[in-house]
Amino acid sequence: MTYVLHVRAIEATDIAKMDSNASDPYLVLRTSSETQKTSVQKNTQHPRWAQDFHFNITSPATGALSISMKDKDILKDDDMSTLEIQCCSLPIGQVIDQWYDMIPCKKVKKGGRLYFCLHMAPQG
Repeated sequence: MTYVLHVRAIEATDIAKMDSNASDPYLVLRTSSETQKTSVQKNTQHPRWAQDFHFNITSPATGALSISMKDKDILKDDDMSTLEIQCCSLPIGQVIDQWYDMIPCKKVKKGGRLYFCLHMAPQG
């Protein structure tokens, strides 16, 4: 049976300042089969995305959602923080609406907090 992981990336707070005055953060969301990105929020320490994503999950027991926060730059985007949510930790059919602590990448002072709404449901 295939499941669909519905993800709403709502906002983040307390994120690192990657440029002189703020950051231009965006999220990269990955499962074993696909990668999706949020929009870039310019010059902010409190990005608000309110974007929805849907991932097909073939094996909730072993799958994971990997989230990377990056800072958009002209030449090379900087890694800010990461988070991994195991699919097996999400009860089927139940909405998980909570803040997550992100893990800062090397040379980054703080990871920040990410507000997500997650819902794992059988396909269809």
